[in-house]
Amino acid sequence: MRVFIVTVGRSYLTNLEKKFQEKLLEVCAKQMPERYKDYLENYMNLKAARDEDGLMEHLEKVCQTEKLFAYGDSAEISTLKSLCEANILNKKSDRVVLLHNKALAKLCEKLEKELRKMGFEDVKSLECDYRIEDLDSFKDLWMKLRDLYKRYTNEKMEVAIVSTGGYKLITSLVYIFSLIYGVRAFYHHEGTEKVYDLPKLPVNWDYVSLVLQSARLMGLSRLTQAIFEAEDVNEIKKRIMYGEPVLERFPAGGYQDVLIKNLPTWQNLWIGDLIPETVEHSKSHSKRLLQRFDILLSSKMGERFFERLALQGEEKEKFLFYLYASAYLHDIGHTVFRAGTYDFSELPEVIREFHNVLTVWALENWKGLLGLNELGPDDLTAVKLVSLYHRKKMGLTHATHERSNKVSKSFGEKLLRTLIGWRDVPLVENEAFRKLDKSTQRIVLQVTALLKFLDELDVQADRVVDDNYMKVRLYRTKIESEHIIEKIDLSVLPEELKDLVQKIKSTLNHITLERIESLNGSSVQELSKRSKVHERVYEHLLQSNLDISSLPEYLKLVSKLVFKIVQFDHFRKHASVQAVIPLWDEAGLTVRIYTEHGNELLSNEAGIKDCKDEIEKQIDLLRKDQEFLRQSQEFADVDLLAFEFSDAKVEIVKGG
Repeated sequence: MRVFIVTVGRSYLTNLEKKFQEKLLEVCAKQMPERYKDYLENYMNLKAARDEDGLMEHLEKVCQTEKLFAYGDSAEISTLKSLCEANILNKKSDRVVLLHNKALAKLCEKLEKELRKMGFEDVKSLECDYRIEDLDSFKDLWMKLRDLYKRYTNEKMEVAIVSTGGYKLITSLVYIFSLIYGVRAFYHHEGTEKVYDLPKLPVNWDYVSLVLQSARLMGLSRLTQAIFEAEDVNEIKKRIMYGEPVLERFPAGGYQDVLIKNLPTWQNLWIGDLIPETVEHSKSHSKRLLQRFDILLSSKMGERFFERLALQGEEKEKFLFYLYASAYLHDIGHTVFRAGTYDFSELPEVIREFHNVLTVWALENWKGLLGLNELGPDDLTAVKLVSLYHRKKMGLTHATHERSNKVSKSFGEKLLRTLIGWRDVPLVENEAFRKLDKSTQRIVLQVTALLKFLDELDVQADRVVDDNYMKVRLYRTKIESEHIIEKIDLSVLPEELKDLVQKIKSTLNHITLERIESLNGSSVQELSKRSKVHERVYEHLLQSNLDISSLPEYLKLVSKLVFKIVQFDHFRKHASVQAVIPLWDEAGLTVRIYTEHGNELLSNEAGIKDCKDEIEKQIDLLRKDQEFLRQSQEFADVDLLAFEFSDAKVEIVKGG
């Protein structure tokens, strides 16, 4: 059952007056009949006395006598009729609540009677103490909306708002309410047949900014002051957190309490990011992952998501908690400059490449800060495993786990063994995973698969924040790179590294804030990638038993320089993509990549294709993992994702 809260305005009376005035003008052009003289005299007297109830009765009588008017001309009724015709509102099973002020009480009675005549079986009226001449009084309207929302949601009823009736200020106020509380809002524009389903704010909107600025907003006007005086700001924080309806998916207590207590901390761990020259890995990244999950749940097939994964009750709660926790925590390794006795602060490449290992170290060693002491050991292990294996190279099974003779692979194996005590093996063979019960193992596999998929989709321009941020960030990277070059003693460099540094220096000299794109796709970046500087770092650390202090200063500096230089193309690739949206219907999963056009700085066809290829590669890796599990005895019945891999496709949609 649904509840439609309808704000009531003067449209009924206004339209009565309009019809009367139209008729009056018509007959005035001729000789006015005697009865119209009476109509006009009464109208003028009631208008002068500001007797709206009397005026309404008089005009009703005139319009009914002259057959001028039908109740359908009321904005409220015409909107409700349109919602019924669109199969959004059901006269028999849904409830309509007419929200009005004292001045419109009598009018509301008439609307209620007319709605019942039209077949609406459940209609109620509720009076609010707001007056258009007193903005402070709108606090009562907001509180009534909030109380109705809480009451009906507690009764497990879906709430929607029809904001057609009333002053335009009321429409705006109701829209703000619908955004904060996440309810659907409808508006019917006079003179059209269409009812507008007012959209929610875009996925990159920071709802928390609204909350954080509440004190300032209270000082802007009496209206905003009234709103925020009516609200408990802390309650709004709990509701919207960072844009995803986290808490509504959990029963009270347990995992919900852990999220309420710790999400504010988890959201701000990015403050210590040691590699800011890369694209954004902060709370906005985490938010977008979860919003795409919400998009999947809100799609046509979304109701079958947990059914397809055979999850319900406590298992469903675990799945959601592991997903939400790991979405915020999986990249915190970027903030670890020291793990145990190892200081990585001068080695950004190590932090970036093995941030998943450093994340697991932080989850164990920063448990107090992260609020993880409240978790049971299996729950903590689950979040660690999801965070470690979210990287593409860390496979769920032998079908996808990276196997290579690269020196970086050997370094990663040693780092994982030294810091965590785990072997570099597929997830299903991880010793900590093997100790979990079968139910938790299945959930960890499913959450890790979903996080891998969602993480791969986050390639759009939001990751470079915006055009101006990207320009300034890249220009700052240029300045930082030049500072590093000044510290490098060229006389001690091998010839190939000396040549690389000199070419980078020459290229940087030609870059200005206005021409920051000149490094994009340059030979210097390609040369940096081929220099294998990072491999030299890994090889030295392996030979010295991870003794970072023994690493030559020139090697640390050149490694840091190369790391910065290769970020230019990385930024440009992300900036080329406007949005990535997963759509799931009966035909299967479609990932749409919407691209930016018309901006030379953002134009990067190769980068867009690379994004598409990487998403397709991740889907294919998960498909291979699924096939491997199907052939195993232990996990043959585990579905990694709710949609079929064979139906998944990725499309590029070019912008205008």
